[in-house]
Amino acid sequence: MSEAAKVWVLHGPRTGDNAQTRHLADALGLPYEIKKLHYNALHHLPSALRGGSLASLDAASRALIVPPWPRLVIAVGKRSVPVARHIRQASGGAAKLVHIGRPRAPLDLFDLVVTTPQYQLPPAPNVVELALPFTSAAAVSDPERERWSAAWKDFPRPLIAVSLGAGRFPQRFGSLEVLELSEQLKMLAKTGHILLLGSPRTKPDVLKNLAERLGPGATAYPFNAKNNPYRPALELADRVVVTSDSMSMLGEAIASEKPVSIFELPESRAALSWTAARGPMAVLARRGVLTPPRNMRAVAQRLIAEGVADRLGEETHRRVPFSVDYESVLARIRALIA
Repeated sequence: MSEAAKVWVLHGPRTGDNAQTRHLADALGLPYEIKKLHYNALHHLPSALRGGSLASLDAASRALIVPPWPRLVIAVGKRSVPVARHIRQASGGAAKLVHIGRPRAPLDLFDLVVTTPQYQLPPAPNVVELALPFTSAAAVSDPERERWSAAWKDFPRPLIAVSLGAGRFPQRFGSLEVLELSEQLKMLAKTGHILLLGSPRTKPDVLKNLAERLGPGATAYPFNAKNNPYRPALELADRVVVTSDSMSMLGEAIASEKPVSIFELPESRAALSWTAARGPMAVLARRGVLTPPRNMRAVAQRLIAEGVADRLGEETHRRVPFSVDYESVLARIRALIA
């Protein structure tokens, strides 16, 4: 591939966000380079105050953003916006910007924004809303598969992978939710075995409390980047339970093609509720003045309503194939850099 068509993928601190950018880059089928960025306290400032800038990066990360400039930048999250804008400016406008999720900035700064329903972004010519983010089935190496198969071979079936996230306002995942989830999982543990899979955001006490309540019917795996059974579990388990707080985890659970049950985390009563679908709110959201509140409940409820997943405790045991029109997005991105 020519130097002029190179793709950069900007990674930040959040594993799920990084996974979405990587899945999109993989789906494009073009060689790409990941720029792992670390931010300083300036990233808290509104993007509008920083324009195109590397000021919010630490020195080591700034050293990564040097020519030759890419033709395409794939980024996610508010922190990456000034960096992506800097790259485009430094490239003389040649670098095209594709942003995943919600940028918390004027939408017309980007060539394409690939979003999902929880962000409730207003319609715009450069905004594409997908039902689920770019994701793919777990890629598991043969040694990983053999090692974890051996570790779990004596567990009674069905083997149930429980993918745990964390409470993130407005969703709650406190002691009451842990108690409710444990009661639901106890029913499943009577005939099988549960693999409790902690994510980078899962609080240790949540995993500990669940493991204690479930006893020998479950095995807990705190997140460990060097020894992580998450992907092998999605492949080897008979069914998957996932909390509703993460689009990446929901997407990966459904991509496993196993029966999926969603444990819906409740929302705080203080949660805001408004939409930018039309009217003055839509105008302000397009300009980056207002950002609609995140609505993960809408995502989980849509997946359940369409029969792609069940609500935990209300399983119908049906499995409706779920497809997302990723190819139209890929075609638009390829056209940007053609």
